[in-house]
Amino acid sequence: MRLTGSRKEPPSGRGARAGNGIILASTFRALASLAVPDARQLWMAGVAVGVMRWLELLAFSLWALQVTGSPLVVASTTLLRMLPLLLLSVPLSALIEGRDKRRVLLVNLAFVAGLCLVMLAVSLAGAMSVPLLLLASFLGGVFWAVEQPVRRTLLAERVGLERAGVSMSFEGASNQLTRALGAVAGGLAAQLVGLAGVFLAGLLLYGTALLLVAATAPDGGGTGRTGRLASSAGLLDGLRHVARSRLLLGAALVTVIFNLWAFPYVALAPVVAERVLELSPLGIGTVLAFEGLGGFLACMSIASGARPEHFRRLYSLGPVVLMAATLLFACTASVPLACLLLFLGGFGMGSFSAMQMVIPLQAAPPAIRMRVVGVISMSIGTSPLGFFHAGLMGEILGAAGAMVVIGLEGLLATALLLWLLPELVALRAPAADRGPH
Repeated sequence: MRLTGSRKEPPSGRGARAGNGIILASTFRALASLAVPDARQLWMAGVAVGVMRWLELLAFSLWALQVTGSPLVVASTTLLRMLPLLLLSVPLSALIEGRDKRRVLLVNLAFVAGLCLVMLAVSLAGAMSVPLLLLASFLGGVFWAVEQPVRRTLLAERVGLERAGVSMSFEGASNQLTRALGAVAGGLAAQLVGLAGVFLAGLLLYGTALLLVAATAPDGGGTGRTGRLASSAGLLDGLRHVARSRLLLGAALVTVIFNLWAFPYVALAPVVAERVLELSPLGIGTVLAFEGLGGFLACMSIASGARPEHFRRLYSLGPVVLMAATLLFACTASVPLACLLLFLGGFGMGSFSAMQMVIPLQAAPPAIRMRVVGVISMSIGTSPLGFFHAGLMGEILGAAGAMVVIGLEGLLATALLLWLLPELVALRAPAADRGPH
């Protein structure tokens, strides 16, 4: 099914040009972290996956909005995408630990490419329905629960953990850029080619990522163990260590707050952009791309000059900036102001995104690093609750009112957390809190 529309389009962003100097200075420094063999392929695979992830996220939402008109159904497309992160991250991280991460990544990419092929056939046959779309969202979330921690950990290990701040900032920058590209492409695809075009793009991009990862050397960390989830010992070690570390516990809780009250704005923003700003699907995608553009500039700035002692504040205060900006976005009917607010909010998104893997990678003992990363991924998986809450508030208050409510709730929760765990904003490198395991 295609979405059509002739409503107004947003203006091109001039503010981004001011960041050209930042991009040029940062890129040369960040690219040095990708001079390691195989790092470029892993990063490029992440770019392909990232574009498709955000393209699907918006295209699925817009299709559901056109078919049902329900904010709750729209939010459910993203809710089900995130649910596997909550349910599967910790057990999968224990299962994967000790295995060949490259092989795990290859199998995962083959799975999602096959999913796109099946959904493409369904779309071309005219048999697509809301339940099938929700199923595709859930299965895409299973892919996400494996791909993100495995590929990022593999990339950080091959670049060197001592350079994790730079490499993960560059990874975060590319993720934010793919958010911008994916948002525009998602709006364009929804308006011009429908879901069949979306799944065809998925087949091509995931297939490209599969070939890129296949070109890398085998992971030397695999031990070939059978992996019975290391049951009570291995499965819970990551949770126990996070509970004992105030920094890691705080990092997990910041991630929970972000996914309960900050990130769910992406489910409501398309509705606000359509009904308040009166934008077409392409216009919606273009406006939402400003947040990704701001995030890209933030990550590149961090890669260029952020010191390890600043990592905690960048991570903990990033959601505050994003929630404040999206709250104000919900209160404006001006397209240029909406673009500016999302652009500024992107700096908060980028700061949080760049540091999300750096904190656990540097603060966790090597022996259980993958399991600690799994706990952070599980925290990301709390977002289904956030999306359900956002969708429910959208049904009751409307999308704009719901964005204001969830923004205020998130800001209050963050203030309370930072008061209880001041370690989150201490001027100290994350590795300084690593204790013996």
